[in-house]
Amino acid sequence: MGHALELPFAKKLLQHSKEGLTKFQVEDIYRVGLVGKKGRPYAKASCDFIAVVNIDGEKKLVGVECKARVTPGTQQRERDHSVYLSRFHSTPSPTNTTSTTSTTASNLYTVLEASPEDFHIHVDSSHEAIQLLHQAYVCSFEHVLLLIGDATGNIIRGKQIRK
Repeated sequence: MGHALELPFAKKLLQHSKEGLTKFQVEDIYRVGLVGKKGRPYAKASCDFIAVVNIDGEKKLVGVECKARVTPGTQQRERDHSVYLSRFHSTPSPTNTTSTTSTTASNLYTVLEASPEDFHIHVDSSHEAIQLLHQAYVCSFEHVLLLIGDATGNIIRGKQIRK
């Protein structure tokens, strides 16, 4: 079921970008297969999507990894985690009406550095953290985006990781 939700998550990301909810403007998004790092024959990765985004006025490619929380228990755990993480965001804003979560628009999508000591708090699955950092290495991405959503295709939170 998780793979079936990747496309709804990508469409929701585009919608959120048009509504100004993301920290960057998504111009386009592509599904790609296995990619390899030039000059490194054994370094390969497969991103769910690669997006063309505008970050601070500059066009960049960003790897997008989608993760679905499909059971009621994992969805609630992710929502609780999102509420917990919202304590670290200093800018309050009105509630996001396009999502069924209690996350506010200002922290539905957040940016974090890949190097801080608290990286594991934001990306609490070691498998997901390694996958994101591996994609950044293989594709030479400066940014990767982790989209975490529920079984209905709504995004619970998006983490833009900057290396």
